[in-house]
Amino acid sequence: MNSLDGFGLAADIIGVLTFVVATVVAGAGFYALTVEADAEIDKFNRDLKLAETQLKPVFLWKTAIPEGMEDCRHSAEHNNTLQSTEESIRATVASLKEDFAGLGPKLLPGNWKHSRLERRIRWASKRQEVLGKFQHLSSQRLVMVALHVHLILWYCHDQRQEASRQTALLQTLVQRMRPS
Repeated sequence: MNSLDGFGLAADIIGVLTFVVATVVAGAGFYALTVEADAEIDKFNRDLKLAETQLKPVFLWKTAIPEGMEDCRHSAEHNNTLQSTEESIRATVASLKEDFAGLGPKLLPGNWKHSRLERRIRWASKRQEVLGKFQHLSSQRLVMVALHVHLILWYCHDQRQEASRQTALLQTLVQRMRPS
């Protein structure tokens, strides 16, 4: 009977030690995950502001089908794609701003340790979601740039064709004006 009590005591001690080690490992993991939370949040905020600054001129340049080019079969589809991409970017930026606003201020007066811990816990739960939104924003920015490059090339090609037509018309007029 005494040997069973020894085994029971050893099992209890091992169980308590396992619980303590698991708690310490979980705490260390959480600390490692969130030790740079404030720096990451600040970096992502700067990246978001930079993206807004870079996209502002792009949003100001509205796409419209120029007069006389309505017959181009790709122009309406291109405008719709450009508009939906712009709406997607604006929605993603607004969502990211809401996420960052929900994290709260860096330090609250009074119990600053509690506010930092709360912010770190919120960041740990939102980090992957924010990273996914930034990846989506990055891909949509690339789509927006590609669509604008396509549009510029389309305009250049159309202007070159128009210049060729005008040159041919001028040559015809010059030939008619020459005395025979």
